[in-house]
Amino acid sequence: MRKILLLSCLLAIAALPSFAQDALPQITVKNINGKIIVSWINDFVKPPKTINIQRSYDSLRDFITIGSVLNPDNHDNGYADARPPSLNMHYRVFVEFAGGSYLFTTSARPVKIVPGFNELSAADSIALFHIKPIILASNRVRPGKDNNILLHLQDAETKKYSVKFFDEANVLLFVLNKLHETDLIVDKVNFVHAGWFNYEVYENGKLLEKNKFYIPSDNKTQQPSYNERGKKNR
Repeated sequence: MRKILLLSCLLAIAALPSFAQDALPQITVKNINGKIIVSWINDFVKPPKTINIQRSYDSLRDFITIGSVLNPDNHDNGYADARPPSLNMHYRVFVEFAGGSYLFTTSARPVKIVPGFNELSAADSIALFHIKPIILASNRVRPGKDNNILLHLQDAETKKYSVKFFDEANVLLFVLNKLHETDLIVDKVNFVHAGWFNYEVYENGKLLEKNKFYIPSDNKTQQPSYNERGKKNR
């Protein structure tokens, strides 16, 4: 019965008028009853390989990835941040294409709206009711300033931590053992190249966390040669 009611709700939303929805690389960020909805339209001719949602207290730096959408090539798409640390966070979207090219959208803060079906775009509806995002947020391992990797290992002085790093194909790159400091920085040069990397955090030999992070290239030519409407630049 619940599935039938939910489907009816989605059909009702689709039938009602909605606000204009921004297309990548622009995003729309709304505060709906304390839940932050980041939504967009994908008009790129070249389909994205990965779309990650990031947030920060600052509009220009210290962004961390909080999640990813399951189907990045969907035309209408979105992500719901159900428990933001603040309702005034800055949000942006990272878009990666096949071949390693990528872009970041400009950052935006949530606009508070009065709840109502007519205020939800199709992308908002997906974020709220349909897509279950892949959660990537981590306080233990995350990219920091200058794309170096920050480690935060609580009570490292008394606990036995180790961290394993792998490339995207899950080939082991290196292992950090006997970590006795709470906060550490792993220089990005240890990862040789830009791209996705997997990691595993162990406490006393027991797997504590398994996840991944992305290190962008310092080469600005990595940006894709497509304009904001998905048309190829000459």
